[in-house]
Amino acid sequence: MDLRLQQKAERRERILAAAREIIGERGYQALTMRDLARSALVTVPTIYNLIGGKEAVLFAAVEEQTDRFLGAIERSRGQGPASLALSVIDSCVDELLRAQPYYRSLLFILLTSDAASEVRSVVDAALVREFERALDELRAEGNLASWIETRPLAEGLAAQLQFAGMRWAIGLLESQHLRDAAVYGAGLLLLGALTGAGHRDVHERVVGAQTALAAESGRPRSAPSRARSAPNRPHTAQQPGKRATTLQGAAR
Repeated sequence: MDLRLQQKAERRERILAAAREIIGERGYQALTMRDLARSALVTVPTIYNLIGGKEAVLFAAVEEQTDRFLGAIERSRGQGPASLALSVIDSCVDELLRAQPYYRSLLFILLTSDAASEVRSVVDAALVREFERALDELRAEGNLASWIETRPLAEGLAAQLQFAGMRWAIGLLESQHLRDAAVYGAGLLLLGALTGAGHRDVHERVVGAQTALAAESGRPRSAPSRARSAPNRPHTAQQPGKRATTLQGAAR
């Protein structure tokens, strides 16, 4: 890589890393370009030149996240029917738990802010596409009922994953049960569609998730801590517009 391009890439990564830290610690609403520049050891004009404004920084972070979990899904393939069906969930949960304060804030923004509607559509399209791809492979292996239309089922699976993520983001679901809740919700849908080895493998995962959730529901809930409380609500902003359009490539 050309030295100048490498330096630009390094500065861009420092900016995104600093943005993740600030959003994780104080929420998206507290993110200012001045603080971001100071944390990333760059100037404010550099941020605008390399990425753009505050919303563009958020979208770049989401684009990076989407690429990461798509890569993780690719690496998890080839481990059997259950892996095909649930690898999207496992990859997303692994990524969310990797940087919990940051992703709590990010999910809250994506799922509640009108300003994030464009990038939310991109992420949703990526999830649906990966679920549909897994379902197509299950069908090719003879593990999907012939009457099933993959697109509606993929959309339902994405909705179940997003629902579990939102409950986790606002503190209604403990981190250790995020995977169980996501697998349980999506798995119940899958069990009505899968056959053969695919049904058997997913059934085992769903039963395990149900057992863990049932055990947890019998315990008194502790008071929400600051780390588990809902992130600050972001200010409503105008639609992202041109920048968001460029993120269509994130959902390839």
